[in-house]
Amino acid sequence: MSKRTTKLKVSPALRNIDEHKTLRELVSETSHRPTSGSVITRVNFPLLEEDIAKFDQYSEENHAMRVSVLRAGLRALEMLGEEQRSDLIREAEFNRPKTGRKPVKK
Repeated sequence: MSKRTTKLKVSPALRNIDEHKTLRELVSETSHRPTSGSVITRVNFPLLEEDIAKFDQYSEENHAMRVSVLRAGLRALEMLGEEQRSDLIREAEFNRPKTGRKPVKK
């Protein structure tokens, strides 16, 4: 059996160690994760409680994160024909919840 070894990436900051820096400064500079090729943008949008419940149900059933469920939904839309996709999106737009404040009980 051959052992498989994984070579760890060395932070560029480790190559230029300054002996006058404190341990805290050194750790701060060297502990950054390498940047990935993907740029992530956070987006906030309102959802109904029932939509969140569906996200959670699908997430739990598949042991996945909510964002994976969202990506799967986008992928499913891509797999539909343009007309079917437009119909579904139009239906969702038509049935979208109206924003506003909750009614006040008197």
